[in-house]
Amino acid sequence: MRSLRRTILPLFLALTAWPLPAQGAGHWPVRRYGNDEGLTSEVVRALAQDKEGLIWAGTEAGLAIFEGRRFVSYQGPLPSTLVTALAADPDGSLWVATEAGACLIRDRRTVLLGAAHGLPRQAFRAVGRDGGGHLWLLGAANLYVEHGALRFEPAPPLPGGERPTQLYVDGARTDTLVLSARTLQAWTPGGWRPLALPPVGSSEVLLKVARDGEDGLWLRTSSAMWHRPRGGAWVRERAAMTGGFGFNSGLDRDAAGWVWFDDADGLWRVQGSRRERRGEPSEDAKGGLVDREGGIWIRSDHGILRTLGRGAWVFRDTRDGLPASLTWMLARDRTGTLWAATDKGLCRSVPGGFQTLLPGRILTLALAPDGQLWASGSPGGSVFEVDPATLRVRTHRVDPLPRARVTGALTVDSEGTPWVADREGGGLVRGTRRGQGWTWTPVTVDGKVPGEVQGLCPVPGGGIALLHDGTLSLFRRGRWEAVPGLLPEGPGAVAFGPNGRMAVSYRNRPVLTLHRLGPDRVTPVGAVPIQGPDGADLSYVTLFSLAVDREGRVWVGSNLGVGLYEEGANPPFRMVGSEDRITRPECNEAAILTEGDQVWLGTTAGLALYRHGFARTLERPSSLQRPLILWARAGRLELDPVGPAPRLPRKQNELELQFLVPAYQAPGRLVFEARLQGVDPDWVRLEEPRLRYAGLQAGRYRLDMRGVILDGETGPTLSVAFRVLPAWWETPWARAAGLLLAGAAVALAVRLRSLALQARNRQLQEEVARQTAALQEASRAKSAFLANMSHELRTPLNAILLYAELLQEEARDRGLASTLEDALKIAQAGGALLALIDDILDISKIEAGHMRVEPEDIPFGAFIERLDGTFRPVVERQGNTFVLDLEGAPERIHTDPVRLLQILGNLVGNAAKFTENGRVTLRARRDGDGLLVEVEDTGIGMTSEEQAKVFQEFVQADSGTTRKYGGTGLGLALVRRLTGMLGGTVAMDSRPGEGTRVRIRIPGVQAGPVG
Repeated sequence: MRSLRRTILPLFLALTAWPLPAQGAGHWPVRRYGNDEGLTSEVVRALAQDKEGLIWAGTEAGLAIFEGRRFVSYQGPLPSTLVTALAADPDGSLWVATEAGACLIRDRRTVLLGAAHGLPRQAFRAVGRDGGGHLWLLGAANLYVEHGALRFEPAPPLPGGERPTQLYVDGARTDTLVLSARTLQAWTPGGWRPLALPPVGSSEVLLKVARDGEDGLWLRTSSAMWHRPRGGAWVRERAAMTGGFGFNSGLDRDAAGWVWFDDADGLWRVQGSRRERRGEPSEDAKGGLVDREGGIWIRSDHGILRTLGRGAWVFRDTRDGLPASLTWMLARDRTGTLWAATDKGLCRSVPGGFQTLLPGRILTLALAPDGQLWASGSPGGSVFEVDPATLRVRTHRVDPLPRARVTGALTVDSEGTPWVADREGGGLVRGTRRGQGWTWTPVTVDGKVPGEVQGLCPVPGGGIALLHDGTLSLFRRGRWEAVPGLLPEGPGAVAFGPNGRMAVSYRNRPVLTLHRLGPDRVTPVGAVPIQGPDGADLSYVTLFSLAVDREGRVWVGSNLGVGLYEEGANPPFRMVGSEDRITRPECNEAAILTEGDQVWLGTTAGLALYRHGFARTLERPSSLQRPLILWARAGRLELDPVGPAPRLPRKQNELELQFLVPAYQAPGRLVFEARLQGVDPDWVRLEEPRLRYAGLQAGRYRLDMRGVILDGETGPTLSVAFRVLPAWWETPWARAAGLLLAGAAVALAVRLRSLALQARNRQLQEEVARQTAALQEASRAKSAFLANMSHELRTPLNAILLYAELLQEEARDRGLASTLEDALKIAQAGGALLALIDDILDISKIEAGHMRVEPEDIPFGAFIERLDGTFRPVVERQGNTFVLDLEGAPERIHTDPVRLLQILGNLVGNAAKFTENGRVTLRARRDGDGLLVEVEDTGIGMTSEEQAKVFQEFVQADSGTTRKYGGTGLGLALVRRLTGMLGGTVAMDSRPGEGTRVRIRIPGVQAGPVG
């Protein structure tokens, strides 16, 4: 218990009071479990965690156990499926109260309690064991207390003949509390002792009572909530105590000492003077549970909600007053007000949420030294100056900039000078104060107008940083300086921190470069690759925003959420929240704000607050425990998961079981491993904690199971021994009889054994055939779908291309240059899409077995001339030279000319796409009875790792290739497939920076002179 409090207590130090804070209480990320997640009823009456760590849920349709990812129904008998209360005993037992009796579950076995135990068959409302070891049960009209093992007697009656209506039992105290309609009694060894009540009205009914961790009493009546702190008087806390059905509303006390209750405003937790709202009224939440790792589980009339992140994450969206969920830059002014730029306006934090001040699309914010807030967005060519004190907004027209759709780059330097850039059309201007307004002067960088501007930000000590034209420039002391040590991909964001720390991120590459900002120059420090735990690949991460906090930690906003780089940590970089499988907030550009020990993020779904300092106060979840077996069976035989070593009959030698590692706060990092001694040579990694072994031979076995955290922690092993009994012919007496009966008996035994093995083989063959047929059918269905969809797409696409051609002719006739250019773009895009559809259709035809090879005799020279006329313009379009080397080529070949042209066209097209101002060479020569063709380029080349995957469907060398050169990754896959259909082979040689050579060899060269 002491360790549990050390884990849980920090979780509740940063709580809200009844009034909401300045920017609204927000919402904790939760995961909901309902019917689809295994609950047979979503009306949850009780939650409990037993000694082994299992989470139990009592519903109106039975009892369920959480198995790590979903709930499974408890299969043991219950007095009634309508569960009313649960209580976990220190010895590992679970007490269950239902509408038709009570029962005890110990080691997953049920003991139904009845007359033999001193209990009638009736509805029970509450159950629990007090600090003195007495178990209490509240029935429909009486109290019962345990005297001896499973022996119950009626408890002494309440004074005045009052009927008990509610029971509260605290495992750390001996004074059990009991409510009647008009009195509150406490049981002590000397008998019942009345407790003072608050000044309730004559018609007010006492409903529920509980005691919090600070020894304060909480009393719920039919119209109010009352609180009496330790040593104090009763205080009326809340009114309007509605909140759903009265039978399911209550006062739950969790392991951290918090009391839960619901009312018209939602679900609350209270302890002493601290209050926290944990649920919305629409959720019909009724109570909560805190597990051993500090995780919060909420029961409701619509399932179970599990809070993610252990309280470190808070989200805000349109429910809190944001005009739009799509949120951009953030700023905090001198008054402590938080400002947010959103897709539908500029808003500020107010008590209870956010208030919109300026409508429209606002993208960037900048706080000036005089406290004024600058904003830009739509309409383009203008900026806004906001006075946070008076909320006055002044619009300034930036004359040198075009009246574009938006103005997306803005900053204010340490001298109060505003700088504005046009991200779409290029250009940078600087403002100069003139009376009440501003004049704007265009600025060049080393004599050139900035083109593609990615962003602006102030530089510590004076000046600005400008991300433009694939580089980063600083303006300091009246001159521009280029930042050294940048990567060729071009920077996407820059951030400055204490002691000259400077970080740069890149949009097209998951890497950071660190620099030192000195008074005279910038010094490169090094590059940091963005990797997951144990070097996991994160090449698909796109970095959008960057910030450095006061401790020098680098925060990165990405398409996968927020990442943290911290020198000296292990690992140094991690995606924050991914270990809890929190819904990853997709961050926006420049949408990150660090404030002390917390980080604000602008995302596509609203504002996200990560309380980094608060998260560090949380102890790491306790070490992994041994797995628990939920169920096990051999064929149709159900096995006892906690009993002695099972003995499996020879005919039921298929072991199947499901287990659980009770660790709920790191599901994204928890994996499972198992090993069957004598069958598995080593530990086998499992995606799900479920095992099946079929065809086990007679003998003794030991099955080992464990949980593993991906960052290296390995949990204890659970070992289960079992035995597969031998068949009768495998027993010693049968073998002895065989020896006595000599050859005849031996032959019979061998025959029986052979029949058994044949039956098993047939079973396995049938299973393999069934699985193979299913896979083939799925492949055929997929290919048929792709083929049908490709045909459906080509019909309207051909119409689009036809209309684009008509538009071109009409535009030429009328002299409409802009319309002609647009029609050409439509035709080019449509042609590219048509080629993609053709590739997909070819792939699908090959997989479905519908593509036919039609070989014929073709003159090779004429074939090459046709290819040259088609693809030479494509090669020379990027300044390349196309060379044909046909020395030693055959005069005629016998093959499918359409497929050969498709193969060579793909290879030449690929070479042209990845080569600029270089050379593409096509060589052809006879190779025995075959044709050897080589396509060689001087382009970018590939590593050996990239070569290993380029022949796969929809795969390119890396993500940067797709972004820079385009393409779908089907070309080389189609080359490999078509070459194989022609009976040929494909090989590749390539080196980065030196080019690529692809060789194909196909049979079919006819005898005759060489061309």
